[in-house]
Amino acid sequence: MGDWINILYFGIVVTVLAFLLMYQGLSKVSASSAGVLTSVLPLSSVILSFFILKEGISFSHLLGILFILIAIFFISKESSDGEVNSKSSISK
Repeated sequence: MGDWINILYFGIVVTVLAFLLMYQGLSKVSASSAGVLTSVLPLSSVILSFFILKEGISFSHLLGILFILIAIFFISKESSDGEVNSKSSISK
């Protein structure tokens, strides 16, 4: 019986509720922002597992975190450049 309760819990909470919350969040932010924020999930997973579960962080984890941060930097830089260009073309 306990196994069935766990399956039901994961089916409802982890799947259905997570998708409902995700779609609710997508209605509040742009798709590009949501895409960038989804890249934070593996980063936060590694960091939280280090602090909470006392897991080790290997070189590959650090390399992955570095790549994620670089990608977020370039994506945010491109979007701010695009906003500047679009504003300057509108004002002409």
